[in-house]
Amino acid sequence: MASLADVFTEKESTNWLKAWLAVDIAKSGLDHFAENEAKTLHLNIYNAVWSSVMAPAVCFGCHTANLLNCPTRGVCDKQGANSSCKAMHDTVTNQPRPCPTYVCNKVLDEIKNLHRFARPSWKNTRADLWAQHPWQIAKAYFPPDGYTAKNSVQETDFNGIISFMMNCKHFDNKFSFPICSGQSNPPCLLTKAREIGRTVRHLSQCKLTDADLQVIFTTLTDLLTDPTCLAHIVASQEAVKKLVKLQHDVLKITTEEIIHLLEAVQDKLKKVVQDELKEVFQDKDKEVIQDKVKEVENIAEKTLQEIRLYLEHCRNDLKEQKNKCKHKLDEHTGKCEVKLDEHTGKCKVKLDEHTEQLKNTLDGHSRKHSESKYAKSCEDFLRRLIKHYKDTSSYVPLSVLDQSHDKRIPDIYATPKIHRINIKKDGTRKKAEQVSLYNEILYTNDLANRHIYVQGEPGSGKSTFAAKLVHDWCNKPLMTAPDENTAFDDLMTIEKFKFIFFISLRDVRGQKDIRQMIRAQLVDRMYSEDDLNDVHKLLKKIIETEQCLVVQDGLDEWMAPDGCNLPEPSLTGLQQDTVTVLTTARPWKLADERIKNSQIDILLEIEGIRDPDMFCKKILGCIIDETEDLDKTVKEFQTFVEIRELESLSASPMLYTLVICMWVDTTKEEEQLTGYSLCALYTSLLETLCKKANSTTGYFNDLNPSPVECFSRTSYLQPNIVHLDKLAAAAFKLLFSSERETSIVFSNITLSNYFSQEEFTVCLSFALKAGILTNRKDKSRTSNSNSFIHKTLQEFLAAYYIARNTHVIQDVIVEYLNRYCNSYLDISRVFVFLCGINTVAANELSGLMNECNVAHGYDPFETQFGPSEFQIIIEEGIREAAASKQDGICPTLSQFYIYYNNIQDLHRIWSTNTANVRSLYLGIYATDIQSLPLGSSLARGQQKSHFEFNLSSCHRLKDLRLEGSAIWLKDPASLATSDLPVWMVLNNAEPAQCGDHPSVLPSIAYIKLSFFKCSSSGLRSLFKKLLALDHEVKCTLEDCVITSSVGISSTRIFTKATIRTGSNKTFHIGNKYMIGRGFWEALHGLNIKCLNINGLNAACMEHGKESLFKSLKSLIQLDTLSISAKEFHPTLWKALHGLNIKHLNIKFLNINGLNAACMEGSGSLFQSLKSLVQLDTLTISLEKGKWYMALHQS
Repeated sequence: MASLADVFTEKESTNWLKAWLAVDIAKSGLDHFAENEAKTLHLNIYNAVWSSVMAPAVCFGCHTANLLNCPTRGVCDKQGANSSCKAMHDTVTNQPRPCPTYVCNKVLDEIKNLHRFARPSWKNTRADLWAQHPWQIAKAYFPPDGYTAKNSVQETDFNGIISFMMNCKHFDNKFSFPICSGQSNPPCLLTKAREIGRTVRHLSQCKLTDADLQVIFTTLTDLLTDPTCLAHIVASQEAVKKLVKLQHDVLKITTEEIIHLLEAVQDKLKKVVQDELKEVFQDKDKEVIQDKVKEVENIAEKTLQEIRLYLEHCRNDLKEQKNKCKHKLDEHTGKCEVKLDEHTGKCKVKLDEHTEQLKNTLDGHSRKHSESKYAKSCEDFLRRLIKHYKDTSSYVPLSVLDQSHDKRIPDIYATPKIHRINIKKDGTRKKAEQVSLYNEILYTNDLANRHIYVQGEPGSGKSTFAAKLVHDWCNKPLMTAPDENTAFDDLMTIEKFKFIFFISLRDVRGQKDIRQMIRAQLVDRMYSEDDLNDVHKLLKKIIETEQCLVVQDGLDEWMAPDGCNLPEPSLTGLQQDTVTVLTTARPWKLADERIKNSQIDILLEIEGIRDPDMFCKKILGCIIDETEDLDKTVKEFQTFVEIRELESLSASPMLYTLVICMWVDTTKEEEQLTGYSLCALYTSLLETLCKKANSTTGYFNDLNPSPVECFSRTSYLQPNIVHLDKLAAAAFKLLFSSERETSIVFSNITLSNYFSQEEFTVCLSFALKAGILTNRKDKSRTSNSNSFIHKTLQEFLAAYYIARNTHVIQDVIVEYLNRYCNSYLDISRVFVFLCGINTVAANELSGLMNECNVAHGYDPFETQFGPSEFQIIIEEGIREAAASKQDGICPTLSQFYIYYNNIQDLHRIWSTNTANVRSLYLGIYATDIQSLPLGSSLARGQQKSHFEFNLSSCHRLKDLRLEGSAIWLKDPASLATSDLPVWMVLNNAEPAQCGDHPSVLPSIAYIKLSFFKCSSSGLRSLFKKLLALDHEVKCTLEDCVITSSVGISSTRIFTKATIRTGSNKTFHIGNKYMIGRGFWEALHGLNIKCLNINGLNAACMEHGKESLFKSLKSLIQLDTLSISAKEFHPTLWKALHGLNIKHLNIKFLNINGLNAACMEGSGSLFQSLKSLVQLDTLTISLEKGKWYMALHQS
């Protein structure tokens, strides 16, 4: 080994030589970084240029001179307008002209814009090589002279590399310090490093002090350990280690390396002397010139002489060593030959023994050294592998449509629901117990499972589970605190694997060998090219000797190379006793008959997540603002999911995440829950799936309009619309098939009925790759079964087909509804989707469904317990149409159950359904008023202060129930209005005013008014309608306030009564508690022939006696009066006075209050009876007590 200290006699000269070598070492640490950044710069520039031109292209025909104007400062030598340029634009082909592809001029502009001083060194670079050689662009940032022929980073000196970093703005974020030259700010490390390079290369004295040398080492080390980038580059840190050894004189340098260094120094020094002499001769003072020349020549000659002497010494030393070795070798060879010849026979045994002992000793040392080296290599490999996973696999995207929106796995991961699938002897597959531990996956009865398959539908969480397994393995020393997900917490199980190799099969299409995939996807990204040969050998040994787990994610997305018929990547070279392979795939891929059951040690199926609520909370926690209440937001979302019946989607993390993200986006736009479109959700889902099969983008526009509105703003549906149309037709025909058992799960044979022979293979392949269809082995073992990924997706596609082929409603769906009982409820989701796509078709379909609802179990009294299932479907359809911005939604509905939460939706369709309605419940209380959507847009462009329901056209209405203090019965004979939010209108005018009108509510059989408020005239109008009917009607009043026309008393009377009207103008009143003045007024002038008042009590008589008197006297058609009173009361006799009735029936429940005053005197019973001049029949009876007096009839 040679030493730098032996070159020069003076230490300061040795310091200079050390500095020279330090600069070379520092350059070696910057080369890899500079080269990679030059490639990145090249890519950024061309990406920026291509994004701004209509047709991105690559140009090789433009020279630098073609792109520069003449004159260009620092390039051209043109002196005046009439002179010509001899430097750059000297030929016809070098004249300025625009690039034919419009690319090169923009590249030149980008280079100039990125130059810190906007003065690139154009003479250095060749524009015709820009497209292929990134270093040609980097050279534009070098010093202007001396770099024309430097075509690689290896050929470029330290000053060029440093200038590239200083002059190019691309490096502004690559260092922890601001880049500045020191003119206006303190010089940065790059500036100091450049000065060091210049000082060392151009120092004619060839000497450096210890202090200056220390500054050089410190500056170069600080630069190479800059924390932003260089500290993470292997080559840079190797250079730092060499600098430390050089600084402490422990760097081992061979004689050959010393010779190479000194030859370079010698050449450079000669050039420096020449440059110094040029500067000397510029001085006009001859004496000064002579002194300087002598000084420069003396210093240079002395240094060069010492270098030449040491070079000669080194060469002689090498030659002498060579001769000595040769002489010793010859001498030893001769001696050995003699000794061998003399002792061959005698020493053969000893020689063999000695050879064997020596071999064993050498093998032992070699093995120990090899094992030590292997262990260190494995440790380094493991460290790099874990770092690679943490950089690339510890984050997963929330949505397939937006890969950039990724989150940490622990932040969004929820425990999956995984079941073991037992493969029986006959080949059938049956779901078995649920697994909760890694041990249950990796081992069966304590035997290792070497071939593990995890199947699951698209979006069920296969990839996330695989990524979480790798995450757990990488972080196993840190997992000390218990996690919320208690399942799969046996980290010691996976710790048994020394290495886990995670392969994304979608990214290695065209490769068939597992080891090749590991090299391409992992090793080649972890090491530099120089190290790959050794690392590939290390990988081979690791796989052969260490316990390894290979995770193959997405077998269904892998494509074998052309001409290869493998169903999965080849496992050739993997040791069965050391390597475990876990493969994730969709069920259709594992239904491939080429994957034998004997190859499967354990089959598992992942079915989404165990706890959707926890998953929901995690996802929302990742996307909502920190200032929002997370628990409250979770509850709001869960309410939304329940209302829209999306609970089934929670089994799929992908679908559920899509729902959550779209819901958050919707609420950010300040829309209500009802403004959330299911069609938009399933369009996004369909787009997500299509992107998996074909990531080509395409758009609907004026020339190529969207088939339906919800597709209009998509990016991945247009290129696949032909396949989607075919699948939609199949979805509809299967769903409405006469064979219901094959409508959801169907064989390939059944599915092929809906495609031509050419279409079937192509469409099936597309649907399986996209995940629209899933395929798995059938229990029969003879075929595979197919189904759509989710029934709701099949229903969405069916609705899309109906919207574009409305004739099928009458041609197909009518027959389907007639064939199956209650089938109209089974297609509810299809109807809701159709409302968001085509309201005309939805209205037509609702009419058929309503007919079925009426025909199958219609009960007019069922509505008192809540809205019918069919009404809920109609409400969903109305909301979906509104959310999808579809006009004209008017579905048919016969049962109305209205309350504050749905009044807006049902009021929209009331006017178009009055001829259909058979029952109406409307319940609105004063406490509900704040919740009513009044003042908001009830119809587009219109605002209302109340909801009005007109009953005049409800000819089929049988059951009417009005409940609540916020409802007002409008009096048709009055122009009065009310500030109550809900108005009920019997008809708009009295029949006398408008001629003959059809009967109002001709089919009504039951009316119930609860907690209701109306005027006596309004109630009278209702009673008139009932008396005009030819059948009995029952009307119940529960705690109703009937206002009087003569003013309202301070005490509000709540009327509780039951009224029955009959075909013979009969009117039966059953008093439950109290009847007030307003009620008696309502009877005034009615066309009643037979009046029956039951349960009359003293309170009724006291609070409304005047109204009762007047009303009874106004009943001019009254023929029969029956009264059942709880007790005697003088008012009763006064009420009877002078009535023009023929029949009177009075019944007393007891004789309380009976005395002489009641029998005789003014206003007595006798006086009243005498006044009944038309009376034919009188019946008086008692429930209790005895009648003591005989009644005399006059």
